[in-house]
Amino acid sequence: MAQQTADQLRTFWALPEAAPNAATTILAAQVLYENALCMLVAGKARPYVSGTAGSTMLGFSRNHYEAPSGADLVLSNDAPAIFKRGVAECAGKAGDLPTQLLIGKAVAFDDSSGTVKATAAANDLTGILREIKDGLFCVEI
Repeated sequence: MAQQTADQLRTFWALPEAAPNAATTILAAQVLYENALCMLVAGKARPYVSGTAGSTMLGFSRNHYEAPSGADLVLSNDAPAIFKRGVAECAGKAGDLPTQLLIGKAVAFDDSSGTVKATAAANDLTGILREIKDGLFCVEI
């Protein structure tokens, strides 16, 4: 699947979301679409890209944020970008779908759409597979 290019609806499995993360700086020229999977690299939020060294999982963006092309978007400490955590339903990567054997174990994310895969590459961020239902993978981050 390609990187997310628009806001999307995403069904979350558990409410309230556990321990949302926040960030005050979004990397220049990046768009964090609502419910896009995001990571923190060198103190700046950006859409998730598989295999990025030095990245930390933020979660799914609660809102839509756009940084200008020439500079980082700096938000105030009173109104940071918020990222949802908890269990979310995610699509699977064709050819590398997680199976029932991975329930309770780590699965890797492939892109900012939250696509999950069974095989982790170097520097991939992961979540715990909790359930497979209706062709979607319920992953906890």
